Amino acid sequence: MFGRWPTDSVTELKQRCDSVRLLSIILITEGIVMTKKDFKKLWESNDDGGGITFQDIADCAIEWGITTSPYMSNRNEIRYSVLLASGVNDAEYYKPHNNDDGIII
Repeated sequence: MFGRWPTDSVTELKQRCDSVRLLSIILITEGIVMTKKDFKKLWESNDDGGGITFQDIADCAIEWGITTSPYMSNRNEIRYSVLLASGVNDAEYYKPHNNDDGIII
């Protein structure tokens, strides 16, 4: 499902990319899932989470062993788990909680 490049190729690609977003676009286009370090760097690169989509989060959740079926789970819980795993600074802001009806939001 996910492509892999030899470590040397990814390292070389990172050295040639002058922006975190450009690197992300290339990795996603090639079907390569971000590392936790790359995810954290991109997420923290701006106030919009670096343009990371739920598809990116779902791919990371699968690749990092968080879940095998991110679309069958609560999206807020999956996002929070991926944010925690990558060590982003604002992960706690996204921690899901139950509303008055007991529904996770």
